[in-house]
Amino acid sequence: MKSITVDILLAVLAGLKGGLSFRQIQKQCGASKSTVGRISERLAQVGLSAQDALELDDDSRQALFYPPKARAIVEPDWDRVHSRCKQKSITLLLMYEDYQQRAEGLGSIYTYSSFCRRYSEWKRDNGIASLSGNVDRKPGEKMEVDFAGDKLLWVDCNGQIHTAKLFVASLPYSCLMFAEAFEDEKQQSWLDGIVDALQYFGGSPEVLVMDNAKALIKKTDWTEGIPQQAIDSLCLYYKMQPWACKPATPKEKNRVEAAVADAERRIIAVMSLDSYPLANTLEELNSLVLQKVNEINERPFRLYGSNGSRRTRFEADERHHLQALPSMPYERSEWKILTVDKAHCVRIHSDGGHRYSVPAKYTHKKVCVRLCRDRLEIYDNDNNQLITEHNRYYNINGIKTHLKPEHLTEQEKHYRRSKQDWITAYANRGIPRKLAEQFIETLWSKSEFSGARVCGAVFKLLKQYTPRELTQAIDKALEIGEIRYHNVKAWCEKFAFAHRTNIEIAFETLDPQYMTAAHENVRNDYE
Repeated sequence: MKSITVDILLAVLAGLKGGLSFRQIQKQCGASKSTVGRISERLAQVGLSAQDALELDDDSRQALFYPPKARAIVEPDWDRVHSRCKQKSITLLLMYEDYQQRAEGLGSIYTYSSFCRRYSEWKRDNGIASLSGNVDRKPGEKMEVDFAGDKLLWVDCNGQIHTAKLFVASLPYSCLMFAEAFEDEKQQSWLDGIVDALQYFGGSPEVLVMDNAKALIKKTDWTEGIPQQAIDSLCLYYKMQPWACKPATPKEKNRVEAAVADAERRIIAVMSLDSYPLANTLEELNSLVLQKVNEINERPFRLYGSNGSRRTRFEADERHHLQALPSMPYERSEWKILTVDKAHCVRIHSDGGHRYSVPAKYTHKKVCVRLCRDRLEIYDNDNNQLITEHNRYYNINGIKTHLKPEHLTEQEKHYRRSKQDWITAYANRGIPRKLAEQFIETLWSKSEFSGARVCGAVFKLLKQYTPRELTQAIDKALEIGEIRYHNVKAWCEKFAFAHRTNIEIAFETLDPQYMTAAHENVRNDYE
């Protein structure tokens, strides 16, 4: 029955009480005859007269003619839902799936959003409220660190796809964040990420908040975890207190969890929209990540009543609360005892097999190697004296043997001479510098490898012949355009014989009229 106002309903009941017809009641109160008929039928169904209905209060009278419709949706057992949600690993989504199974075939069911809303209403109606406290964050007090779960991709020069994990750090007060990609989540990656984050922020906080990763925490505890020695050393260097969250309690570092969510949406997801990875090295990937981090930090706040950005809040309220950084960044290191190979080099297998030179006297001896992030130091295993220092390399392809000039033996120096070294060596043995430059430039113009070999072979002729004889031989070889080793040696023999016998060599002159016949069957270009 169509709903009508209370005044019209009272007028219809009064008309029925007075014995008026349906048409008369319609003209008197404006209700349709069908509405008057349904009201009369309803009175007959419940066994009441119009007078009885008029004596009821408004709510009872409204419920009499317009009873509430029976709910067609199956109502969940909210007590059971609430008790089960207190158990470990039980979520509201799992309880909704359980509700779907139990209500199957009994009627309509709530959607998940309506299920959550009705559960909240049930808790409110039953006085069950989950209150959250207000956290007062101090500027410069904490820095929270974590790794994102999603991965980034980059492709090397050979087309091989690599994955990288994203390290994230956040300052809870200003929400300023930092991110950097690493190949793994090992302790070295955590340490490098923390150091780079502090350099990015320009200062160190009082407390370093982290989770219970094995690379960071030696032993977990509900009250206070025991950090690894490397983390203790880093925190001592930057005057920070290491603090680990309680086991399975990520809410204690909720700001970095929010920063990880931002990084996954604004960095990983955005970079994955491209059809192929944009970086060819991990360094290129980190330059792109840093651009995205700066965009996030410069992005204006969207919360109502908040002005500025993470960067402006940090610069205005937090930067001056951070502790000053030491003059040199913390340098993590790893010690290894290695044996020098027969080529007086040590090999670092963990870095892709790169080899670093030491003086030849340490061949087959054990040395102590200190592996830092960007360099390595090699010490004498007997007296702990520093032997040498190298830049550290990580590339999988390319040059992997790194030699210092002062470590080369005389034999190595000989076959590793540069063009200028050969010119100087010839000049020092009495060959005119100008002639030596012309000879060596001509050799190296064809091939650096073959040129160096011929230079060495010709230089050895000075053991058999005088500088004067070699000078004449090189000059003649350049004149006729035959600067091969055997030609130079043959000319040296001729000039040496002439000098011993005091005979002047008569060189034949070409007949200018002699020319190679020009026809189609000439096999080579002799001009």
